[in-house]
Amino acid sequence: MTEFGQLFGIAAGVILVIAYIPQLRRLYILKRAEEISLGLFIMVGFGSVMYVSYGLYIHDWVIILTNGSILSVNVTLILMKIYYDKRNKRK
Repeated sequence: MTEFGQLFGIAAGVILVIAYIPQLRRLYILKRAEEISLGLFIMVGFGSVMYVSYGLYIHDWVIILTNGSILSVNVTLILMKIYYDKRNKRK
């Protein structure tokens, strides 16, 4: 892959990870997640696992790091949703 291709992939990955920050911030501030679709984040997480596997198969660290980061954010969102849904159900 060319240097431009690597930089383009890195930039895309950074943008995709940054795109999740507003959702994480909103969940943390509001302490509730009933409007969040658990199914969406599970599917995106599954897709990220597949992309990480693909990146490992072709030895492409940009794909591995980008999708590994997205997977980490997704897992965090899923855990926050589960935690806040259980916590708010008790109230």
